[in-house]
Amino acid sequence: SGHGIGKTAFISWVTKWWAFTRPMTRGVVTANTKNQLSTKTWRELSKWHTMALDKPLFDYQLTSYKSATVDNDWVIDAVPWSEHRSEAFAGLHADEVLVVFDEASLISDKIWEVVEGALTTRGLWIVCGNPTRKDGRFAQCFGKFRHRWIRLSVDSRDVRMTNKQRIQQWAEDWGVDSDFFKVRVRGLPPSASSLQLISESLVDGAINR
Repeated sequence: SGHGIGKTAFISWVTKWWAFTRPMTRGVVTANTKNQLSTKTWRELSKWHTMALDKPLFDYQLTSYKSATVDNDWVIDAVPWSEHRSEAFAGLHADEVLVVFDEASLISDKIWEVVEGALTTRGLWIVCGNPTRKDGRFAQCFGKFRHRWIRLSVDSRDVRMTNKQRIQQWAEDWGVDSDFFKVRVRGLPPSASSLQLISESLVDGAINR
C-alpha cells in the first residue's frame, strides 16, 4: 500500500489475535531495519496491548510477546533480520506459527527463502509494505508468485485518515503516474528499478507501437 493507511496497526492486531487464539504458538515479527522494528512495529504492539482487555494474559517485552502463564513455549518474538543470522527464522517449531514482515520490500531474499523452508507446519505468513522495488520477493508476491498469496493493495487516497492535502501536493509535484506517487500513494511498484535506465512502461509502449 501507500503511506498512512494503518499497516503497523494491522500488524499489531494480527499479532495479538494470533497469540490469543493459538495456544502454544511460536512466531517471529521482523522489519526492514532494526530501528523500524523497535521504534515503530513493536512499539505499536505495546500501544494495543496496553489498551486490550486480555492484557493480564500476555507479557509484553522489548523483544517478545508471550503468554503470562506458559514460559517460552507460547511466544512471538521481535527479531531483526540478518543474512548472517538467519537461523532465528528457521527454528520455528510449533503446530501453528506466525511470521510477519513489515516493510517487506527491503528484507533480503535469503530471509524469505529461509522462512519458506521453515513453514512446514500450519501457519500464517503476512508481508506488508510500500512496494519500493520492482524486483525481489515482495514484488514477486504480486507477479511471479501471485497465485501463492492472498493479495491486497490499498491506495492512500481511498483511506479516510490520510492527509489528502499532502497527497494532492505530491500529485501536482510528481504526477500520478510517477514512480514516487505510485509507490508512496497508489501502492504500486515503480516502473523502473534503481539500476534501470529505461522503464518497462516505455519498453512496453515501444513494443505495442
